[in-house]
Amino acid sequence: MSEPLIQLDDVRLTLGEGDVRTEILKGVSLRLDPGESVAVLGPSGSGKSSLMAVVAGLERADAGQVILAGQQIGRLNEDQLARLRGRSLGIIL
Repeated sequence: MSEPLIQLDDVRLTLGEGDVRTEILKGVSLRLDPGESVAVLGPSGSGKSSLMAVVAGLERADAGQVILAGQQIGRLNEDQLARLRGRSLGIIL
């Protein structure tokens, strides 16, 4: 089996502070191998954009592990993340 392009293991993301603190991603796990495609579907506010931001390293997960192109992105600084995105990821907003 080849190395996954994207792998998420029990990823959690909470945004806001105090009374407005909201758990956005609640233990998301995903593996996307080379040649595979996936569609992320859900209603407005369900966390689709937040999930993509975490995968791209634009948002840091509170817990869990995110691997992009063989790199555990939680360990990378902003410059390293930018280089990884430049080599391995396309983002269309």
